Amino acid sequence: MKPKFLTTVATGLTCAALSCSAAELRLWPTTVGLGDCVATIIRAPKSTFAQELEERECVEGYQGDRTGAKNCIRDRRRDKAVAFFTDRCGDGQEYFISLNGVEYTLTKITGKHPQDSLYVGSYEGQGLTVTVSNPKKTKTRYEKDEQGQRYSIGALYSVTVVIVRGHQREEFVGEIVTGP
Repeated sequence: MKPKFLTTVATGLTCAALSCSAAELRLWPTTVGLGDCVATIIRAPKSTFAQELEERECVEGYQGDRTGAKNCIRDRRRDKAVAFFTDRCGDGQEYFISLNGVEYTLTKITGKHPQDSLYVGSYEGQGLTVTVSNPKKTKTRYEKDEQGQRYSIGALYSVTVVIVRGHQREEFVGEIVTGP
């Protein structure tokens, strides 16, 4: 099932072509800073908007180094999904989401799940309300120990994500990724 909003605007125009004004009418997940730990994340397929934003960041980050920028763009294109929500291995007090290239800090206001690593519930902060619901386990990820025995290192869960900012509302299917 493809997320409803992760396609380009019907006219095919993107933020770069419109100086971001039309793209800002939508809430596009973009890469959130993950910190230096293996945090649980929510990811979604990368939109054209997010891809172009990443390419612009590569060019700006490697000013004057065409090879570096080209390699950065190639590496970013390999990832077909964008990690846009995390707690950065925090204490459950703050959560972070990136939309349209802007990072927001959220606080969990409702919802508890039997597994603390799942982000099921509602969050608020900086003018946003985010609801994560309907977790369905889609895959368990395994590794083998020295004796060849498999053990779980994480799992994937399909979830419904609803983001509201003022009159803007986006709903799509995301994927929670636990473990390394």
